[in-house]
Amino acid sequence: MQPYGFSTAPPPATAALAHAVITFLASPGRDRPRPCHAPRRVRYFLTEHPRREWCTPRCGDRARVARHHRRHQAPA
Repeated sequence: MQPYGFSTAPPPATAALAHAVITFLASPGRDRPRPCHAPRRVRYFLTEHPRREWCTPRCGDRARVARHHRRHQAPA
């Protein structure tokens, strides 16, 4: 008999996530995840277009603003 609240089966959400990960890693599209190029961003995303560099348009905006500030910063 198991203690109260413990089960040998994983929760349904965990099982569904594990199944999705296994299915994705076994698929031909497993090389599609790319890292987001925004500053201080550690996120991977699935790209639909080969030139896409950011996970969201907001990340792209932040990256462009940071690049603009680096280029137009007064020399110290």
